[in-house]
Amino acid sequence: MTGVKKFNTPFHGLRGVASLMVFFAHIINGYVLHVDSNIGAGWSETFSNVGVFGVEIFFFLSGFVIYKASLRSDVKTFFTHRFWRIYPLFLLFTLIFFFVNEVLRIELGKLGVVNLVSNLFFADLFFNTPSLTPNAWSITYEIWYYITTFFIVSFLINRTNKLLFSVVSLIAIYFIVLYPVTIYFILGVLLAISEKNMRYISREIGLYKHNFIQLTSLIFLILVVSSGDEFTWSAIHEQFSILVIPLLLFVFMTSLLVSNSETIISKFLSTNLLVYFGNVSFTLYLAHPYSYYISRHLVNKYKFDFIPDFILFIIFLTLTCVLTITFTFYLSKYYENYIFKKMTGKSIYLNVKAKSS
Repeated sequence: MTGVKKFNTPFHGLRGVASLMVFFAHIINGYVLHVDSNIGAGWSETFSNVGVFGVEIFFFLSGFVIYKASLRSDVKTFFTHRFWRIYPLFLLFTLIFFFVNEVLRIELGKLGVVNLVSNLFFADLFFNTPSLTPNAWSITYEIWYYITTFFIVSFLINRTNKLLFSVVSLIAIYFIVLYPVTIYFILGVLLAISEKNMRYISREIGLYKHNFIQLTSLIFLILVVSSGDEFTWSAIHEQFSILVIPLLLFVFMTSLLVSNSETIISKFLSTNLLVYFGNVSFTLYLAHPYSYYISRHLVNKYKFDFIPDFILFIIFLTLTCVLTITFTFYLSKYYENYIFKKMTGKSIYLNVKAKSS
């Protein structure tokens, strides 16, 4: 990216919200599974759905950003930025998991150099090997989305290297057919492609209507995502959800993009706190399973019968949040952003005072 002004501030804040959705879904479901099944068990499916939806938002935002980056970047710039943005943090957590797992043998199915090499080259999907560090499965998707998008866009612009275009097109088809979640990345690309037309149409839509569209689509998204199997508006719930969630998200994101950050939701997403979580979202996404593991271990080891279940749950949540926020702050500032800035001359952080584009 050429500078912070290329960021869309509400989109960046939404990235922070998505990371928090995944975080709370994982730690609450983890508590139900590994500490106390009586706390939150009735909500476990809802939290699972919320976590999945957080990842889908990530994919949508990536589609939007990566398409625009593909248009304005040459191959060296594009992949240099993507490499230094993703790989150092991914490598750190992958190696941590691998060596700890080799010593403690926590997950036997993830032992061995073959699994490590497969992960380091983002080939686990193709060789049916498990992702190592928790949450890394989605990074493999992202990497292949980046590769296919850049070379498809590059071919459509320059009409060169038909063989490479054919190969990446086959990979794209592979993901679309076998991994339907790819639709969210594609919708992000479609929004980027249609941005100018959408902005033109939006001139006929006032602020009041944008507020209505955003609030209505958001309410329906919350209802559908959180309902799980209890959603009874349609006899074909699964098929309905597959169609309606991407559609509602596309409507919501379109209005968020073209409303010039003046709506209630846009202003909320542009607050300093959510923009901060957008800045550190990648670190938070990869770091929280480890802080969760520490707090889970401590709570299980030191819980006492005289501590009420609910109080123990609050202690667990508080401890996990403190550990996660601390790990995230230092890793993001002194590792993730430090390396990216050193290698590219740019910061991954959005200046909270910058206006959205």
